[in-house]
Order: sequence, then structure tokens, then C-alpha cells
Amino acid sequence: MNIFFNPEIEKNLLSCAINDKMSAIKLLTELNEDDFCDSLNKCVFIAIDSIFRRNLPVENVLISAELESMKIQGARKYLDSIQSFDFSIDTVKGLTEKIKEMSKRRKIYKYVQEIKKACENEAEFDKIMNIMQNPPVIESENAKIYSNSELISDAKRRLLQRRNDSNKIHGITTGFRDLDILTGGLNKKEMTVLGARPSIGKSLLALDISRNAAKKGFTIAYFSLEMGKEQLIDREISQELLIENDKIKYPQLLIDSELEKLENSNINTELSGLYTIEQPDITLSGIRAKCLEIMLIHGKLDLIIIDYLQYMAGNGINKREVVENNSKGLKQLAKDLNIHVLCISSLNRVSETTSDKRPSMADLRESGQIEYDADNIILMHRDRLGKESDKSHTELLVEKQRNGKTGVIFLQFIEKYITFKDSERR
Repeated sequence: MNIFFNPEIEKNLLSCAINDKMSAIKLLTELNEDDFCDSLNKCVFIAIDSIFRRNLPVENVLISAELESMKIQGARKYLDSIQSFDFSIDTVKGLTEKIKEMSKRRKIYKYVQEIKKACENEAEFDKIMNIMQNPPVIESENAKIYSNSELISDAKRRLLQRRNDSNKIHGITTGFRDLDILTGGLNKKEMTVLGARPSIGKSLLALDISRNAAKKGFTIAYFSLEMGKEQLIDREISQELLIENDKIKYPQLLIDSELEKLENSNINTELSGLYTIEQPDITLSGIRAKCLEIMLIHGKLDLIIIDYLQYMAGNGINKREVVENNSKGLKQLAKDLNIHVLCISSLNRVSETTSDKRPSMADLRESGQIEYDADNIILMHRDRLGKESDKSHTELLVEKQRNGKTGVIFLQFIEKYITFKDSERR
């Protein structure tokens, strides 16, 4: 059977829609004309859609009239060839899913063939890169209607499954004990905002999270809008191998044991699921394209990190509007691609004038929309200018958690390795 194209399946589904109103509704809400490959079947779909929108019965006579108005030759004869057959709602569901699958296969195949053709042309390297930047958009699932009975049954099943699972973390692990316990991990279709003032270590913490998740088998895309990829990788090596950051900057200082550790390390394998994208002026559509590219290459994507939100380019008459539009877009991206989005955000300096200098959600720059869109807001606090004993003490203030409790998590900052670890303080 052709895995890209099957006119008989298309005809059978159209027959269901002509003979059953609920089938017609499912057809029109879950498919569009581009999902049909046969030109006549596509025209029948367009005719059914036109009739349904006018609140008229989907009948052969009206469909035939629509096709004739579209100058389709032999419309009545073709409609007669669409034989009715016994069907159920499960049959309609199966036919719909099959047509959607074949439509997606055609899009991906066309994309791969375009790359192949460009690769075979020696003079078209720029065209290859342009095609790679614009992978096909595989539409997310359409909105569905669920009964409460169905949702509750599913929720009970998931709760019992998690209860019997020794792993209490049901989302993407951050690698930090208390943060994972409080949040249950970073959940798909959600957005977390990580905010801090300059030089507190928000990028370092995000990098720690990306490494910890990658080592547990998750796939991560780290969008670096501020730092270069070389600087990020140097930081990763320091964090992962516990080699002092100063020695990474000046490798002449490395001793033999550290050189041996560097040479024999397999972190390139352990962190193979972590991708870095260095582009300071990237837009929301650019981020979406890169995510789809990674999904195509790696087969999946779990988490993306934006470092950081205020550096993204976009549409708007001023900086505030650009940030607000990007915030809304990133939240939608999390839902569309079934991933978690972790956004690093800068803070204003109002909190520095308070007695304890701890930040609050009101300190988020362009805060209105960010605060609304985020499912979770985590703010970092560390007294860099305080007593020596306090400089490494770091607080994560979980100020908002849409589906859980708020609270304070304590971490320890290890300056020489520019990394964070769990604190003994609970």
C-alpha cells in the first residue's frame, strides 16, 4: 500500500461525511483541503466545507451543484463512484488519522527531497541552508472535546501509575533535589521564567539544568542570544569536569591530572542530546524553525532554554510590546510542540532599594505579560557583596507555580567551577 497517497481511503471518508452529519463535523474540524492528495477528492472536501458553512444539509445534489460551479467535469459521475459502506465512529476516526499521517509524510518527504536536490547541485549551498532554516510546519492537534468522565478516568490512571512509580519526578528533571520535589520537574506544554539581576548566575543555573536533563536522556535546545557558543561550551566543561574556570580560560595552568580528565572524558557522548543555537537576533519564527529541525534530526525535543527573553527580536512598536508578543508566542510554542520552555529574564533594580534586596515578580522587566503567560516564575537571590560566608548561598524563590505550591529552594554556588549544587539547608 502506498504510504503517501491512497485515494480510496479519501473516498471512503468522504462517503462517511456525506451519509452522516457527525462524520462530516469530524472531517471538517480535523482535516483541511491540503490533507487530500487526489484533486477530485480535494474538490469534494471543499464543496462539503462550503455547504456546511452555509448550514445546509450535506447531500449529493448540493455537492454536485458546488462541483459544477467549480467547473469540475464529470462531477455527478464521480460522486456516484463514491460508494457508501458500513461505518462507525471508530471507522471515521481511523480513516481521519490515516489521511493526516499520509499528509504529514508527504510534507516531510517533500522537504527531504528539496534538501537532497539542493545538495546534489554544487552551486546551491546557500539554498541548502535556506531550506534547512524553513522546515515544514506539522500542525498541532486540533482542539478536541472531552467529557469529564473521560478526563477523570485518565487522571486516575495517571495518578495511580505515578504512585506506583519509584521516580517521583514526572516532568523533565532539573537535577536539583528540592526544586524537582517542589515542582515535580519541568512539565511539557508549560513555560517557566527564571529571573535574576545581572551576575547572579541565571545563565549558569540554566546551563546546569540543561546538562542535568541531557544526562537523563532528555533532548534540549539552548538558544544563546547573549553569549557565544565557545563561551558556553567552556562553561559546560568547567561545570561537568569540575575543572576551575580560570584554568579553562588559561589552559597553561592545567595540571597533568586535569589534562588526563579532559582527554579521557566522555561528556561529548553524555551531553549529545544538548544542542546550542547561537543567534543574538533570533525571532519567534526562527526559534520554531530550529525546534522543528532538531525534532527532524534527533527524533524528539523536550526542553528549550531562551537566554534571554529581552534579547529576542520580534514585532512591536516598542521594546515592551516586542517582549510581550514573544512571551505569548513562547507559551503557545510550548503547547504546540509539546515541550517545556525555560525563559531567562532580566529584572529591574527596584528590589535593590529594599531592606533584604530579594526580588519579586513585580521586578520582571516588561512584567505584565510575562507574569501572566508563565506557568512558573523562579527568581534568584544571592548576596554577592555580603560576607564571604554568604556569597555562595543562593535562594530560588518560586514565586508562582500554576499547578503547585510556591516556596524557597536553597542552592550553593561553587564559584571556581561556576556551577550550582544542592544545599544542605532544606
